[in-house]
Amino acid sequence: MSNLARIVEAPDRPHYEDLVELTLEQRAELPARFHIPRFDADGTPQAWLCAVCWDDVTVSQWPCKTAQENGREVFQENGTETDDQRYIRTLRQQITDLRDQARTAENDLRSLRERAAQEVLIDTDRPPMAISEAISDLPLTIDTP
Repeated sequence: MSNLARIVEAPDRPHYEDLVELTLEQRAELPARFHIPRFDADGTPQAWLCAVCWDDVTVSQWPCKTAQENGREVFQENGTETDDQRYIRTLRQQITDLRDQARTAENDLRSLRERAAQEVLIDTDRPPMAISEAISDLPLTIDTP
């Protein structure tokens, strides 16, 4: 395992509008994964600031107290799967499953067409059965997790 770590912005991070109404104490109590650095290029001196530990008067240099105390929650070790990567992996698996179901449905349709070609599907009292009617009984279910 590598000793490198990277900062990953939490997908459930609070937005500016949510932070405005919180006090500095409430912001400091937010989970450590939200206490990531932001570079302030406009300030003098330029500095790394905490993304959540600020208000109209005060800013906290990064790492703030919460980030220092809970650094492992702020950083993600290389090779650790993120929520986004897990979601993409799940989607890929669902696509594979859907392709398998489509192949099965195609094979069922092909078999039905072959059977229809061999059997007489025409009743003298009604028009020939449409393929769509003949395949309406095929089991085609898509399971979603």
